[in-house]
Amino acid sequence: MANFVLTVAWVLVFGVIHAYMQELMFKLEGFKDMGWFLTLIQFLCYSSFSFIQTKLFKKRIRPRIPIKNYLFIAFLTVSTMGFTNAACGYLNYPTQLMFKSESLQLWSA
Repeated sequence: MANFVLTVAWVLVFGVIHAYMQELMFKLEGFKDMGWFLTLIQFLCYSSFSFIQTKLFKKRIRPRIPIKNYLFIAFLTVSTMGFTNAACGYLNYPTQLMFKSESLQLWSA
């Protein structure tokens, strides 16, 4: 139970730091229209870290679902990140948070 609480705490801490840094970036002059570029950089970082992880832990897991499902989920994830980052140029963080919270309520209903 302690590991779970600690993990949740770290997720919240890093989530707040991520949101704060993202808000600071979009306040920089000329960065307003760079949402999709930020998505590209994030995607490249995630891909690089995933590649490093697969090389460090050589345990191969055989996928149980078709690769097209993975590709579709990846497309949706990148699209969500891109549109969210693009919106950051036009909405302040409290407004974004309100929309994210509302979308979670809509999907969980």
